[in-house]
Amino acid sequence: MISQYPHYLYTDQIPAASTQDANGSWTSQAPAAILLSRCREETEPRAREIQASDGKFYTYSSVVQLPKGTAPVAEGTEIYVKDTPEATRERIRGKVLKFDSSQLHCRIWV
Repeated sequence: MISQYPHYLYTDQIPAASTQDANGSWTSQAPAAILLSRCREETEPRAREIQASDGKFYTYSSVVQLPKGTAPVAEGTEIYVKDTPEATRERIRGKVLKFDSSQLHCRIWV
């Protein structure tokens, strides 16, 4: 069966500040993965440019298609896409260059 959105879009939640344990040692927590949406990542084989809201042109390497109604993801947010929630390999990781919500779906350029 073909799935329109076979991949998973994540961002990392920045953990709280380091804490001190009973022995006085400082400990830090690893970032926690936050699932933003199901998606479909499409690698761009040629270098393409997109104009972001700041008016500058950026070269992107992938377009991530998302279901209509997905909450906007701010430009500059570090995101990554995986094939499955259990996968250790990432399809792509990068910063959001632009988010667009159109009539049929949403898109992110990375």
